[in-house]
Amino acid sequence: MDFSPKISRISKFNIEEHIYTAMRFPIESGSGNQEDPISEELELARDLSKSKIKNQLIKERADNKRLKEELASLRDQMLRALANSDNLLKAKEKELAVERKRLNKSLISDLLPTLDSMDAAIKSGEDSETITTIRDQLITSLSRYGLKYIEAKGKRYDPFLHEVLGVSQEGEDGLIAEEVQKGYMLGDEVLRSSKVIVTKR
Repeated sequence: MDFSPKISRISKFNIEEHIYTAMRFPIESGSGNQEDPISEELELARDLSKSKIKNQLIKERADNKRLKEELASLRDQMLRALANSDNLLKAKEKELAVERKRLNKSLISDLLPTLDSMDAAIKSGEDSETITTIRDQLITSLSRYGLKYIEAKGKRYDPFLHEVLGVSQEGEDGLIAEEVQKGYMLGDEVLRSSKVIVTKR
């Protein structure tokens, strides 16, 4: 029995089926060297994502650096403003202190003639007890503002504190023999020199 035609038909059918399959599914029928489009898309997406993240990080670092520089600049400005304010306040306080001292000096200077009149009245004996009490109260009040009496009689002559009105030959040379008019200091400043008689031999 001859089977040649049958085998020929089977072979022809198998060959056509393989050709059809290869044409329809080229990836499955290929050798494995063909590129996968899905993998390419994924790889491209990954690259884009990495690039985007990198650019974002660069931008954030630049923003952080800029903010730090702005904060440092603002801090310096604030410190300078505080220093200027402190210096201005100190200068104003000094100015007020000088003005206060000037006003005190002017006021107390105007009161010195009154003290002189009281001293004269006490020496003359006219109601000396009452006048002495009032004078002491006034001196106590003025001392709170820095007024101090300059010691004179019996002290050694000091040209910065005493003004010589006359000379005496009685007593020790260079000592003040008599006080003619009291002198006063306001703080460390001589408000009025004592007028004195000095012993000179």
